[in-house]
Amino acid sequence: MARVLTIRNLYDKVYSYLPLSGEWTAIGAETEDSGLWLIYGKEKNGKTTFALKLANYLSTMRKVLYVSAEENTDANIARTCQRVGISAENKTLHIIEYIPMEELKEKLKKRKSAQVVFLDNTTEYRSEMKNSDVSALLKQFPGKLFIFLAHESDKDKGEPDIALAKFCKKKAKRVFHVVGLTAWVLGRTETAVIPVDMEKAALCHGDHLGIQPVDDQ
Repeated sequence: MARVLTIRNLYDKVYSYLPLSGEWTAIGAETEDSGLWLIYGKEKNGKTTFALKLANYLSTMRKVLYVSAEENTDANIARTCQRVGISAENKTLHIIEYIPMEELKEKLKKRKSAQVVFLDNTTEYRSEMKNSDVSALLKQFPGKLFIFLAHESDKDKGEPDIALAKFCKKKAKRVFHVVGLTAWVLGRTETAVIPVDMEKAALCHGDHLGIQPVDDQ
């Protein structure tokens, strides 16, 4: 049951934010470091590449676990990690093959467990997780950020494919729709995009992309 807060309770809550910079500010100001995000898109559009690029960036500020449940830890994942610039010396980003949800929860109970968890993807966990299980996961680990990946539906254009993914989209604080090597940040009042690969994204979208390279200096 949800706790009823007074306005004083609400104002007294302490929020923790991600110190985003550069192109990642497109995610939004004062982005909390807990809750649920969703990354979805059709195959071969850069979904996993974007997720690993994001995981690499978030690992500069939080400990990250990437659950590669669909592709496991095959050569393709290794190549993608290299392509997005993940260093072999990165000690705060770890990758694991498919792990049952109950085993994952046990790992996350440990004191030095990851603060950000990528679950790639909802299709691999649909037999273990219903909508209520997603809500329970967030309630059990309120200080962690869960980032689910999902496929885009072939029938319902522009939407996630299965019921679990659709529910994740409803619950998500941030949603990224990956199309043509570009992640479109949904739910923003202004156009917000993050290129997976600047040159290839420009070839896919041309003038419609409407972005310029961001100078982080």
